[in-house]
Amino acid sequence: MLSGLGLKAKILLLCIAMAGVSTIISVFAYRGFHGIQISNDRVVDGVAPNLELINSMGLNYRKLRIQILTLGLNGLSQKDADFSIKEANEAIVKYEENNRAYDAIPFVLGEKELYDNFNLRWKSFKEISEKIIVLSEKGKSEDHEAVMKLLYSDAPDTSILYNAAFDKILFFHKNNFKTYSDESKDISKQTNKLIILISIIGIIASLIVAFMFATKLSKTISKIVANLEGSAGNVAAAATQIASTSEELSQATTEQAASLQETSSSIEEISSMINANTVSAKNSATSSGISLVNAEKGKVVVTQMISAIEEINTSNNNIRMQVDVSNTEIEEIVRLIIEIGNKTKVINDIVFQTKLLSFNASVEAARAGENGRGFAVVAEEVGKLAAMSGAAAIEISTMLNNSVIKVEAIVKNSKEKVGKLITEGKINIDTGIRIANECGAVLNEIVASVASVSNSVSEISTASQEQAQGVQEITKAIAQLDQVTQENTANSAESANAAEALSQQAETL
Repeated sequence: MLSGLGLKAKILLLCIAMAGVSTIISVFAYRGFHGIQISNDRVVDGVAPNLELINSMGLNYRKLRIQILTLGLNGLSQKDADFSIKEANEAIVKYEENNRAYDAIPFVLGEKELYDNFNLRWKSFKEISEKIIVLSEKGKSEDHEAVMKLLYSDAPDTSILYNAAFDKILFFHKNNFKTYSDESKDISKQTNKLIILISIIGIIASLIVAFMFATKLSKTISKIVANLEGSAGNVAAAATQIASTSEELSQATTEQAASLQETSSSIEEISSMINANTVSAKNSATSSGISLVNAEKGKVVVTQMISAIEEINTSNNNIRMQVDVSNTEIEEIVRLIIEIGNKTKVINDIVFQTKLLSFNASVEAARAGENGRGFAVVAEEVGKLAAMSGAAAIEISTMLNNSVIKVEAIVKNSKEKVGKLITEGKINIDTGIRIANECGAVLNEIVASVASVSNSVSEISTASQEQAQGVQEITKAIAQLDQVTQENTANSAESANAAEALSQQAETL
């Protein structure tokens, strides 16, 4: 089975076998110690704290019981009674703290039922104790009788039930402690036995494998010695072949060195051209940056122009609104003039009525004769005044009609001219806004193009720098290659000499 394997494989197989035995021992040891740790954790994290808390609760229970029994003594001084009440309350508080800590620990199988019964008995005893404490604090004779009744009727039965529940849960935890301890000891014994057994088996197996390995190794070395004798002749022939190959390699290396020198000169010229391109690319990048800044300024100016035109449009609209307001006010004036004309018609009616009354008064004065002469003079004067008022009213009415016609014509003409001007101005402003927006769009495109060109030029500049650096690295590499080629030439000569020496050594071998 091992005859087809080499020496390295056989040694590796032996190491793997030893490592396998050690691994098996480690696995069983880990499993055993892990089981022991689990059992110990159960004891340390579960059983031990539970036992400690149960015992502490039992001590506080006994302390509470002693204090309430003390409170039932006859002739107890107030000082002693206060001390017993204080101790009893402290026992209750400490018991409750231990009880909460116990309840916080996870329950195991069968523990919950015991704890519920135990806690129920404690609550009953605690209730009786608190009643006794309250009655003792009052200090009256009838309260003392009630205390004695609780102590000798209710408290004994409750104490018996509590002690029974306490013994059960304490026995439960002690039993778990013994169970987990025995389990840990059993696992430890089994682990020790198993480790010893596996160690013995591993030692025996290792000895068997070592014996087989030594046997196969001796056979392999014998074969190597036999093959070494045959290989010596092959080495001598190979040495001769190496000598002739080294001479050819030396000649080829010399020709390669000449080619490398020519390549190095060409690379240097290319490096100079790339450096010049790099400088030009940097200058172009600077110019593109300046153009981008100017284009951004132009964009800002066009934006400001658009804002100014929009403000003009807003002012034009405000003017139009103001003209409309003025036309409205003029129309109000026209309506006022028309109302004045209407009032003038009323005056004409009054003048007509006055003339009629004057005429009637003259007729009546003529009938009156000498007695109505003075009244006739007054009637005549009133008639003249009426005639003058009528003439003035007619003139005023004519002037008002003419004013209304002129004002309406002015308003109409003003509306038409102002509306035409505003319409033309709005058209011109809209055209200006449209053209300005087009200019802004064009400038945005120019800014984007300039930014793109600037980025491209920056990328070209970066690429040129990287190319220049790459050409420098190539130049260094070619120089190193030239040096290596020269070293190869020297090494080829040394290889030829070494090949001759190897040929002699092969004969000796």
